[in-house]
Amino acid sequence: GQWGALDAGQGFTMKGPGSGAVTDIQNYTFTGKPNNDQTGYEIQLSISGGNNYLVGNPFASALDSHDFIADNPHLDGTLYFWEHWGGGSHILGEYQGGYAMYNLSGGVMATSHPDVSAAGVPTKTPGRYVAPSQGFFVAADTNGTIEFNNSQRNFVRSGSSSVFVFTDDSYAVPSTPSTTTYSEPDDSELDAPDMRPKLRIGFDSPKMLHRQLLLTIDPNTTLDYDRGYDGRLFDDLIEDLNWDIAGERYVIQGIPMIEGNSSVVLPLIAEIAESGEFSIGLDQAVNLNEKIIPYLRDKKFNIYTNLLEEVYTGTIDAGMHLDRFEIILRRTPRNRDIDTSMKSVESAVYAMHQKQAAQVSVIAKEADETISTVEVYSILGQFIGRYNYSGTNPQEAFSSAQMATGTYILKTTTNTGAHTVKILIEK
Repeated sequence: GQWGALDAGQGFTMKGPGSGAVTDIQNYTFTGKPNNDQTGYEIQLSISGGNNYLVGNPFASALDSHDFIADNPHLDGTLYFWEHWGGGSHILGEYQGGYAMYNLSGGVMATSHPDVSAAGVPTKTPGRYVAPSQGFFVAADTNGTIEFNNSQRNFVRSGSSSVFVFTDDSYAVPSTPSTTTYSEPDDSELDAPDMRPKLRIGFDSPKMLHRQLLLTIDPNTTLDYDRGYDGRLFDDLIEDLNWDIAGERYVIQGIPMIEGNSSVVLPLIAEIAESGEFSIGLDQAVNLNEKIIPYLRDKKFNIYTNLLEEVYTGTIDAGMHLDRFEIILRRTPRNRDIDTSMKSVESAVYAMHQKQAAQVSVIAKEADETISTVEVYSILGQFIGRYNYSGTNPQEAFSSAQMATGTYILKTTTNTGAHTVKILIEK
């Protein structure tokens, strides 16, 4: 049938013709004159605030997303790329795909669900340059226009900083490398290496979704919302972990440099559909040359985990968790012991396992600190037992004879409050 006319710059999605298997490759021919080489040539599309728009690179060369963001103040400053990596179905609930994102802070891959099928998981992180014909979504904050112009165009070969988001690389833009792992914009004819400190936080939910969050330290940002540096949540996922900026959920966050030996606290929001086990760790950390140490704090147990050294695991109930987790970035001198730097915050007690006596000793750091109770939890947050004491001694002990080898959490109540410490039991 007859399709209607599309304006230059508008994006589109297509279904197959109805013949053959859903997964069969379909070839389509596009004809016409490319948008090219006209002085002062501009492509403009009218938009209304509060709406999302599917657009695409209308040029026969790469589009510099930084220039595109600067030229389009009516947009929220983030580009959203759909990656469909599996599932032979037109039914939305059976799609295996998600939205990768890019803005001035960098790129982040789509959320994956590795247990959906053998079809695979997302592999591509968008770079600075949008490949020819690549479609993407934008979000309009206010009424106005979307503008594409020749000054946004650059010659960048397909590769790490120009990615065509498509599952089968043999059908992608010519010259795409065979590898399916892409990085931030790297050293090229136009782009110097991105030397900003970056952290990619990885969250594995009870239903096995993997969300990656990006944090970039950039002097042009604040701890509040920054257009073009903070990327809002675009997927509607059944389980997720997101940055909390003024009560709104984000996938990408830019923050300013941490001054001196100070720290910054970044709250998180977790949405959980099914109670169960979760983990939070680092997918990647780059350019942390100022001894920036990322800690995850589980406020339920007051546990601090150095994410450069460990992945934090636990259990979580279904529902919205608005105030359980936060990332603490601490900048320490180069010669400082980073583990010692958090001990005073982590716990006001020590715990020691004595193999021969088959007991755990809990010792207050200060002589005038007295212990009244010790609650024992597994590393997954399961309650093991509670020990009550007279509340007059700075040191108490309990039997470890029935405890299996593993890591445990001790929540100790003293005359100054509740304190948490981790301990390893080895038999």
